[in-house]
Amino acid sequence: MILNTDKETYYSGETMAVEVNLTKGIENATLSIRGIKDSRGTYRIQKDYSILLGSVQNQVNFTFVMPSCYGCAGISPGEYEIFAELISGSVQLANATKVVRLEKE
Repeated sequence: MILNTDKETYYSGETMAVEVNLTKGIENATLSIRGIKDSRGTYRIQKDYSILLGSVQNQVNFTFVMPSCYGCAGISPGEYEIFAELISGSVQLANATKVVRLEKE
């Protein structure tokens, strides 16, 4: 699995495009995207995508609005990881990580 973003650096409120390429067609699995963990340990980016029986989809695209960078939001400017995990039942089939930078506007 390969995880790509459209840029390396983003600003508060900017849209981030995420592309996940699977190395082969997967059936009956969940693709989970998580990232930008705030100071309270909550992921500010979260999305699950079901890959249904018979699917031969090898690419999944998402967009996310980047959270604001300021103290009360619990997010400081800096580098953050975006995680992708492909799960079937309780078995992890693949994972990937991408580091992006978040800056103030």
